[in-house]
Amino acid sequence: MHRRLLGTTLSDDLAAGAGPYDRGNGGDDVLCAALDRGAIARYNAIGPQALGDLRRNNGAPPLNTAAKVAIAHVPYRGAAPALNDLLGGQIPLIWASPVAVMSYVEQGKVRMLGVSTQQRDPALPQVPTISESGVPGFDATNWFGIVAPVKVPAEVVACVGQALREVTDLPDVRGRMSTLGFNLDFRDRDHFRELIIRDHQKYGTIIREAGIQPE
Repeated sequence: MHRRLLGTTLSDDLAAGAGPYDRGNGGDDVLCAALDRGAIARYNAIGPQALGDLRRNNGAPPLNTAAKVAIAHVPYRGAAPALNDLLGGQIPLIWASPVAVMSYVEQGKVRMLGVSTQQRDPALPQVPTISESGVPGFDATNWFGIVAPVKVPAEVVACVGQALREVTDLPDVRGRMSTLGFNLDFRDRDHFRELIIRDHQKYGTIIREAGIQPE
């Protein structure tokens, strides 16, 4: 690599949500319809299907690959217009940060169907994971890492890495990040490298199978 890895610091998840025009009785009926029948269900994604969007704003390619379904991509220029269309019935399903839709969930206008991570969101313990909902092993975690120029001395890298570990353990920092929808998830540089290699392999397969091209 052309950079020195320091470690990962934050991670967050996506929530699949259904709008008020989804009249099914089950909490996960839109998702089940796609899984059971291989149906094409429109959903939202903010922005293009760039690599970062595969996780953060575009959960469909990983889900399509894992569950062998065809969930169509409908791009939006932000969460607000996507939520407007969800609430208006133009799309039945949305992938978004739980924080972005929480107020609508509390008002009963949006139902959360599942979260994209392997573990349930601590802030949403009642919402199952997509893996629990019928796609074993599904994981679309968005993570944030810190790197340094390759010429930075090894002792500086080690010092900064230790400082990152200590900061991410501070209760007030963890609490503040939680209110913003993030989980503090420190991993040292060795685990960071393993994470990059694993995601490179996983999303490479997804990109090839989905036929995604550079834009």
